[in-house]
Amino acid sequence: MGGGTFSHSIYASVSATRATKSPDAIFAQNIAHEIHKDLDPKGLKVRESCDSSEHPNSNALGIWFDQTGSMGRAPLLFAKEKLGGLMKILLAKGYIDDPQILFGCFGDFSDRHGVLQMGQFESDQRIDDCLTKMWLVGGGGGTHSESAELALYAMARHTKIDCFDKRGKKGYVFLVTDEKPYPVVSRHQVAEIFGDKIQDDIKTEDILAEVQERYEVFMVYLHTDAYDSHSQKDIRARWKELLGERVLDLDDPANICETIGATVGLLEGRDVDGITRDLIDLGSSPDAIRKAVDATALVVAGSGAAGGVLAKATVTGGTLPVVSGSGGGTERL
Repeated sequence: MGGGTFSHSIYASVSATRATKSPDAIFAQNIAHEIHKDLDPKGLKVRESCDSSEHPNSNALGIWFDQTGSMGRAPLLFAKEKLGGLMKILLAKGYIDDPQILFGCFGDFSDRHGVLQMGQFESDQRIDDCLTKMWLVGGGGGTHSESAELALYAMARHTKIDCFDKRGKKGYVFLVTDEKPYPVVSRHQVAEIFGDKIQDDIKTEDILAEVQERYEVFMVYLHTDAYDSHSQKDIRARWKELLGERVLDLDDPANICETIGATVGLLEGRDVDGITRDLIDLGSSPDAIRKAVDATALVVAGSGAAGGVLAKATVTGGTLPVVSGSGGGTERL
């Protein structure tokens, strides 16, 4: 999949009509109370990000939203205005060639409704179509966990990406949540949701390692009022165990597109000052830029713990992020 070209003018027009609409008016499945057939993972074989004559250098990017409780605000903001901003960052500033975006969402398996929904990798307005086909179930809470590990399973076992298969270039995965994943991918849940038969449960660490073979994986930790500071510390600590410095802290979902764009830019060789200028040029607010830079100040550059760490950089001035590699030397991004 992944044909066509994203139109900023079409999205701007659609976005304007959604400005005053309710979530249920934008996400029709909220009224239908069921997973849209196009996002249903049951029987799913593979979601593909493919090269073509139109997009010869496809780059896969999966964005997964926790759709429980107040977290539903993040996909709502993307539908109303933020998707266009992300596409401008990626395309207008050339951070990656031919981006193909997959939107998905996850809830809590214990709720039994709309636990996992997975779109296709798309390049044009169908990105937005997949997003607004989501069922924002809500619910959750009480366990400090949601089923993010099932999203990791979906990316590990049910995607095919030409950027890696043909060119050895990893795609990107961003998980947006305020909860921990569960400790294992349950074989019983996999059978119910995907129809897959696996012999044993899979540790979350192990399925994450599978995803990291082909994707740069990040978690966007959205601070909400759902938990006290002790619980938030525990949730964040678990993600730090899994992803190290690839946990991006945000207190406002309105800044997600700048944060994702800045993260991709850093790993694609841009420096912080250049990214800051790009975001200013694209009309991002000073607050959004500052928070995006703060969130990405410490990002592991490369896969796993062996990668270097981007040093803290200022938003203005001449300081550039420096990568400290495992070989002991340093190099500019």
